[in-house]
Order: sequence, then C-alpha cells, then structure tokens
Amino acid sequence: MAINFRNLFSFQPAEVKKAFAVAIKLGYGQGVKLIKAPTTTPYSKLLVVTPRAAGKAHDRNLIRRRAKAIFYESASHENPAIFILLVNKRATTASFDSLKAFLLNYICK
Repeated sequence: MAINFRNLFSFQPAEVKKAFAVAIKLGYGQGVKLIKAPTTTPYSKLLVVTPRAAGKAHDRNLIRRRAKAIFYESASHENPAIFILLVNKRATTASFDSLKAFLLNYICK
C-alpha cells in the first residue's frame, strides 16, 4: 500500500480500539493531549479526536485540518506509530504556531 495523505489518517474500528488499549501518554498542551500506540504499518498515522464539547463544527474542523497539515508536512509519518490527539475546548483558542510547536516536540522525537 502506497503512503499518501489519506492513508495517514484513515483507521479501521478494530485498529482504533487496539490503539487506545495500549496507548501511552506523551504530553499535554493548550487544550490538547497526545498519546502514542504501536502500529503494524511501516509508517505512522494520526487520529484527531474532537468531541462536540470542543466547540462548534468549524472550530473542530480547523483544529483537525491544522493537525493533519502539520503531521503531513513535517514528514513525521516516517516513524511507525499511531499518534492520537485528544482535543478539548481550550484548543480552539490555540494558535497554529503553538499547535505546531507542541506536535513537533512530541512526534518528531
């Protein structure tokens, strides 16, 4: 399977369940929490969880788009792992630069 943008962010339900079962905490930021789980794929993937309590739909979509763009552009998909970004209400006030600094700090290690 070729690595493309869609493959980095698509998951099967069993894959998500397994990832949450064995995930370890990496860090906390302004309204976001990052956890990591091992994967069987030769590249890493990102799952962004944005519940309704995190804000209106356009705010949640903005956070998702930003996180995916940062993940894809930083070439952080080369290290095999599943990264799960959990978002809450405070994340809607975070800037792109602060989200980028947080993700690069923990994902590109």
